[in-house]
Amino acid sequence: MAFFIGSFMQHSMRLFFALSLLCINSFFVQAQEKESYFPLTVKTAEKEVTFQVRLALDRETRAQGLMYVKEMPDTEGMLFIYPNESKRSFWMRNTYISLDIIYIKRNGRIDSIQKNVPTLNDDSRPSEGKVMSVLEIKGGLSDKLGIKVGDTIKVPLSWRLKAQW
Repeated sequence: MAFFIGSFMQHSMRLFFALSLLCINSFFVQAQEKESYFPLTVKTAEKEVTFQVRLALDRETRAQGLMYVKEMPDTEGMLFIYPNESKRSFWMRNTYISLDIIYIKRNGRIDSIQKNVPTLNDDSRPSEGKVMSVLEIKGGLSDKLGIKVGDTIKVPLSWRLKAQW
């Protein structure tokens, strides 16, 4: 009987240790994903433009957005992904850099663009139609790079499947 209890305890401790490592690894992978940049390509009539974007897949990250960011390279942005298509509206509370807000339909077509949105204000900047994703890039870049309504941005399905409320 003592052998059985000792063996059971050994297996339980191993299982506990393995599950603990799995949980810790999962935590670090999620934390890394929030801070990682991923390539996102916009197809315009003339060319393709690739940005390195951070993903905003959950309520907390979408609420934070680019608040308190004081500088951002022209090659970077943030992509907000929602689990459904709906009218969206953004504001610039605590946002220190002017942004172009690009609203993207489920099929990847750009629905509308709010250009050079002024910093540090609570004015609502809505999409024209129902959208599933929103790309924020540095203000003025959509004009500079020729990004227009009707251009396409392919948001990978794997990213869309991770979007949460």
